Amino acid sequence: MELSQFLAFVKSNNEATTYSSYSQTLMSFEQYLKSHKSSIETFKDSELLEYLKSRSDLSKQSRRQALTIIKIYIRWCIDQLEIGITEKEIRKTLLEQYRLNKILRIRTPSFLKGHEKEKRKGLTLEELKKLLNFASPEDKPHIYLLAYFGMRISEYLNFKKIDNDQKIIEFISAKSKEPAQTYFNDYVKQLLQKTDIKAIKPRELNYRFKKYDKLLGFRIHPHMFRNTFISNQRIALSNKVTDVKFIIDCLTGHKPSKTMFDLYTDKKVFENELKKSMNELHYLASVRI
Repeated sequence: MELSQFLAFVKSNNEATTYSSYSQTLMSFEQYLKSHKSSIETFKDSELLEYLKSRSDLSKQSRRQALTIIKIYIRWCIDQLEIGITEKEIRKTLLEQYRLNKILRIRTPSFLKGHEKEKRKGLTLEELKKLLNFASPEDKPHIYLLAYFGMRISEYLNFKKIDNDQKIIEFISAKSKEPAQTYFNDYVKQLLQKTDIKAIKPRELNYRFKKYDKLLGFRIHPHMFRNTFISNQRIALSNKVTDVKFIIDCLTGHKPSKTMFDLYTDKKVFENELKKSMNELHYLASVRI
């Protein structure tokens, strides 16, 4: 049966998010089959299992969901076969039903059972140093800068303004949508001047960082460096600034910067603490790449 007919059926009977999920899953599977000289109209149960095994880039939960969606498509195909069958088509239809039912009988394979390995939120300073030592020359600056600023990936790729004289970066908080700013030291100034951040596409770093998963034994992704900054910077600033959480919240854009400054009685003291936190008190102050 035509995949387009099934997707049209899904679209007319479900929410847009459901349609998007079904469409993405089935079209990815269709592309896989074409690249292996097969088709979504004729594939066998063994080919579906091989596909699920090959998608190690997806979590077990995502692959289990893909299996469910593909089996729903197969059930729909069986229902269509039973509509308007002529006597001449009975043998062909029975053979097709046998193929489709074999696919429906697939249970969750052993390689998709169980829970995922525990996902790490952030890196320790030693793990970060190990990663920086191992990383390729083109990846090192991005790893360092993400871990230095603790920004979300969308904030990192879309700086609003970099003031090299005052050593200030202005950005829009991805969460609050409010203007925020952070500071940097002389070493980071040099890195920013040498690194073409604007040339990076939104998902590019996700793919580039995957090759480091085996080094540390868990998944490495851009948002991990935000958590790395927060956890390590909290330790570095302990007992050295007036309010550690307040400072880190401001530097990471958790709340509008204007509100932060309004809450502080002495704005100059607060600004100096922010600058100091991103300079001599920064947990990466002595780390170079």
